[in-house]
Amino acid sequence: MRRIIWIGICLTWVVGCSSRESVSWTPLDDLLKQLADPSADMRYAALREIKQQGPNTAKKAVPQIVAALKDQDSTVRYGAALAVPLCGHDAADAMPTLIELLKDRDALVRAAAANAIPALGANAQTAVSALQRLSQDSDVKARNAAVHALKQIANNTKLIHP
Repeated sequence: MRRIIWIGICLTWVVGCSSRESVSWTPLDDLLKQLADPSADMRYAALREIKQQGPNTAKKAVPQIVAALKDQDSTVRYGAALAVPLCGHDAADAMPTLIELLKDRDALVRAAAANAIPALGANAQTAVSALQRLSQDSDVKARNAAVHALKQIANNTKLIHP
């Protein structure tokens, strides 16, 4: 999984360094079909491209992104958790699954889920106790993500209720 993520990071960097005019995006309908592919690599690649295309694309794929959070493959769950923040409040239905992912066997999935939770707005309050437990995790990335998420939620709460 780490190799796939590293390849994804490298590809993201290469695409990011190239001119935006030369980037040819895959149509959303094709990406949604790719999310149903038997290959976990294909499903992860589709999620990665949905994320790269930005919030407008991600918001049109909310049901598929939320479903991918429950994928049997940890790489796909990781990719879906990375895409959730682009959906914002539109992905509020993902909260119970994200809270479950805070207990995932893969530390990167736990960290990505923690990072996604604050993007869901006021709904994020429901995850505070689970994030507090994750802040005691054995993995430093998961712990740091939980602490960061708790700080974001606290700051957002102060903005809503001064």
